[in-house]
Amino acid sequence: MIIQAAPRVHYRWLIDRTDCAATEGFRAIEAIDERGEIRGMVGFDLWTENAVQLHIACDCKEATRAVIRPTFDYAFSQCGKSICLAGVPSHRAHACDFARRVGFKEVFRVRDGWAKGDDMVLFEMRREDCPHIEVKHE
Repeated sequence: MIIQAAPRVHYRWLIDRTDCAATEGFRAIEAIDERGEIRGMVGFDLWTENAVQLHIACDCKEATRAVIRPTFDYAFSQCGKSICLAGVPSHRAHACDFARRVGFKEVFRVRDGWAKGDDMVLFEMRREDCPHIEVKHE
């Protein structure tokens, strides 16, 4: 897998899989296979001084493994953020399970926050809790 910055014309791949609404500040990295096909992508959006929201979709385990470390290296080390957030609709149980498996913690649930009868689950990962990067202690 090749991990690279995703060009804007590729963002639709992630938007179609996550239903995210990309803002002007949206950026993404993608995992490309040997045929040049997108197999995974992580979007970074809704930037604040200390946090960024992630949108993640992968079509195979190889893409997931390839993109995880660069995702958190980019957010925490390169961009200097301390918190990554992910908002997941509760009907996407596989996405909620994935968030937990990679180290996110559920911090809040907005009842009917995605749609009537479908909660929005807010997950966070703090730099000091991230198992995917080396944390330097000062």
